[in-house]
Amino acid sequence: IPVEVKGTWSQKVAQASTYARCLFAASPTRSFVPVFVINHKSKQMRFLICHRSG
Repeated sequence: IPVEVKGTWSQKVAQASTYARCLFAASPTRSFVPVFVINHKSKQMRFLICHRSG
């Protein structure tokens, strides 16, 4: 499960999407990718589920 830590949510979502695309390429039968994103400035964490449709 990828974990992304950056200062802004837009940076994190963009990087998490890159990780998800790589995992989809490595495993063609995978239907979704769970990703944890952490904002170290506000001390918040979010859980994303990326699927093949975008």
